[in-house]
Amino acid sequence: MVADAPAGPYALETSALNVAYHGKRALCDVSLKVRPNSITAIVGPSGCGKSSFLTALNRLDETVPGCTVSGNVRLFGTSLHDHPMPLEDLRRRVAMIFQRPTPFPLSIRRNMEIPIFEHFGPNRAHCAQRMESALEAVGLLDEVKDRLDCNATLLSGGQQQRLCLARALALEPHILLLDEPCSALDPLATEKVETLLKSLKQRLSLMLVTHNMAQAQRLADDMALFWVKNGCGYVAEAGPATALLHTPQSAEGRDYFSGRLG
Repeated sequence: MVADAPAGPYALETSALNVAYHGKRALCDVSLKVRPNSITAIVGPSGCGKSSFLTALNRLDETVPGCTVSGNVRLFGTSLHDHPMPLEDLRRRVAMIFQRPTPFPLSIRRNMEIPIFEHFGPNRAHCAQRMESALEAVGLLDEVKDRLDCNATLLSGGQQQRLCLARALALEPHILLLDEPCSALDPLATEKVETLLKSLKQRLSLMLVTHNMAQAQRLADDMALFWVKNGCGYVAEAGPATALLHTPQSAEGRDYFSGRLG
């Protein structure tokens, strides 16, 4: 349940992206390109702006008091600065999955119905089809089909996270932002989510913040190493994951990937 993304050399590009909180810069001049149909891992030490970077991409940072953003973001070649789109449309196309699962404290069915009705209208037959396809895509349909009217918060952590993924996929995103989506999950649930993420890149682009370098190795096609200097995060190095992991070119990369720092 993912629509084909528009054609373009890059799924997403940032140019001189800056994020500040109450005037203090937290992210400095980040320029990064994300290829279509790929998984880009965002790695680096704590406090280097990885999560701030993700939330700037679909303007979730606007919910943080005192946060300002400058620079440019291009979505499949279209500048969101020159051609802004409604927030509802942007966040449908650039979906976000958080560190801890965020199901609504409602039934599994209502968790799926609310966003589908909001974006596609209250057609129950269409909603049921879209819900079933999304739940099947994340491997959850057989596990919950007989209890769709049970509260979603009663699901296991791994099931809740897959429900959140299904809820996003039902809206046909083109880019999926994931902020440490497995950090609260056990190894078996993590394996299910990772398998799902690898299958999704056939149809969309994924950006994954992770502190788990083994996970980054398993999943990433490309990688961006964020670092921090004087309280401001920046991209120290970016490129194919294999190159960064084995032959980093920056001093920060050599320190981080060798385990000496970070």
